[in-house]
Amino acid sequence: MVPDLDLQLGVIEAALRNTASQAGAGGGLAAEQLHLSLATLDQVRTLLPLQPVVARHELEAALEMARAAELDEFVAAGEALLARPGATAGQMDALRAGLLGAIAALVDVGPLRPGLRAAILQHSRAALDIARACCLPAGFESDPGERERLAGVRAALIAEAEIRTNT
Repeated sequence: MVPDLDLQLGVIEAALRNTASQAGAGGGLAAEQLHLSLATLDQVRTLLPLQPVVARHELEAALEMARAAELDEFVAAGEALLARPGATAGQMDALRAGLLGAIAALVDVGPLRPGLRAAILQHSRAALDIARACCLPAGFESDPGERERLAGVRAALIAEAEIRTNT
């Protein structure tokens, strides 16, 4: 039997917190690294339930690029995968990686037909916003307006994950 991932993360977190409290008095790089490890574990614990939703939205953004690039085989495969109830985040990520590779190949050989560059940038931004929203608690966003906008993206992802979990 494989222990629950949340339980495993909790055990690691407890061990790190215990170590951090003991190392805290001495300070230094070890304590800093322990605190960074704890922050990373908190982020992983938060993002783990979002993984299927994030993968779905990232694939949807990539499919919009594929539609604009007229990569019909990728579009058909992506739509079929998204329609399959048992599709995993790993399967969606693998298809997205292949699709983005095909788009990158188009960009490399250029020139792009009119409108394709703008479509690629537009839908790349959607995927980038998802990643930025997932990492928002790390504190790297300095623009208050962007933080607010990305917090909305993050809240929507969390709400969707909760709905999918409860159905």
